Amino acid sequence: MSLLYRKSEPCRICGETGTTGWYCGTITCEACKKFFMRSVKSDYLQLKCVRSNSNCVITKSTRTNCGHCRFQKCLQVGMKLNDKTEVVEPKKIPCSVCGDASSGFHFGAFTCEGCKGFFLRYKNKKITNESCPNRNICQINFSSRNQCKSCRFHKCLTVGMAKNNSKSGRQTNLFKQKIMSQLDQGSPNVHTPHICQPQITLFDFDVENKIYPNLIYLVKNISQAYVSLLYIDTLTPKENVSLLIFDTIRTHLEQCFYFIKQTKFLRKFNENDQNIILINSIHSLRLLQLISLEQNSSELEFQLNYFNCCKITYEKITKFWPIFEQIMVYFKPLVEYVRELKLDVNEFAIYSLFLVFSSSCKNLIGFREKFECNLELCNLLCKYMYLRRNENESSEKLINIAPRFERINLQIQMGIYEKCNELIKMGFNLEKYYQTIFMSQFTQ
Repeated sequence: MSLLYRKSEPCRICGETGTTGWYCGTITCEACKKFFMRSVKSDYLQLKCVRSNSNCVITKSTRTNCGHCRFQKCLQVGMKLNDKTEVVEPKKIPCSVCGDASSGFHFGAFTCEGCKGFFLRYKNKKITNESCPNRNICQINFSSRNQCKSCRFHKCLTVGMAKNNSKSGRQTNLFKQKIMSQLDQGSPNVHTPHICQPQITLFDFDVENKIYPNLIYLVKNISQAYVSLLYIDTLTPKENVSLLIFDTIRTHLEQCFYFIKQTKFLRKFNENDQNIILINSIHSLRLLQLISLEQNSSELEFQLNYFNCCKITYEKITKFWPIFEQIMVYFKPLVEYVRELKLDVNEFAIYSLFLVFSSSCKNLIGFREKFECNLELCNLLCKYMYLRRNENESSEKLINIAPRFERINLQIQMGIYEKCNELIKMGFNLEKYYQTIFMSQFTQ
């Protein structure tokens, strides 16, 4: 599936826009999807071209004229009925509470029928901490979930379940595909900078009144950590453009590491896994950081670009490192798309962390832990955005464009890797630190 898919992209059979989605292995409108499914299940071999030359032009206005050519066009663009990405079975996604096979998205989280029923029974009852015989540290899994109601209910709240969230749970197939892609994967030493955190209002108290205390704490923790990404340095010109790029990315890397390290999620991974996760998400975070700051144009000193530099410096950079200009054709539509959602600082913070754990990470050992982090952040983002907006469409849009950030991130990684190879062949001495950041994901 193309990671640059946009909801506004035209149907690849007839060109219609507005109702397209990922169906049967490609981007099609509802009409062409249904036509293809009907044709496959009936005797499509009997379809004949109305012009006898099998060369009819298929558009929105002509698509019903010739079933034969329309079906051939479906096959040409890669449609197939048994495409594994068409429908995601909820049972393949683990329950966020106990780990059993989930049956769907219930009360704000993916859960099994057992945990859904448990939460439904106890959501209006008062389960106090005193009811736990084990000081509230029980591990909740499939075999132990019935042993402690208090810890099981607390786990339900921790993963984002809420009694007023019963109608906020239906997720699109594309959203489920993203979750499943995390399951299907085979799976730089950095230093914390000294950053003064400015006093800034990070929480919407109208939302705080609606959210459970444990989730309030988590949102506040992520938002406070996000302070390190609330500003962006302006480039100091240097003669050597490559060194300028390396220094900029190193500074940004340290900011990102500081942000992620201050949350609970990175603690689940060993040092090598931490580096892998960070290296594979720094450009996604940079792009989202630029979008966030672009909403307040006074924070950006120059026209939007990866380095927040003047036009002259930017032209010098892109002359030798063209990848940073090439990705703008994909990045600019994202800017407009995210801007329309009018995210607050908490949503930017949670989504930033969600992107970190959404990235593909080759050679990662803690894959299961990364998936759990991704799922928890996904649930938190959906929950928070629903409480703030009273609708699910905005959170679904954000979840669905995460692959586009990942795709651009990969393009930048590959562009930098290829340029570093050129520099090394020319005799440039690339420090081991930068070799780890820029080349390790392609050489291991």
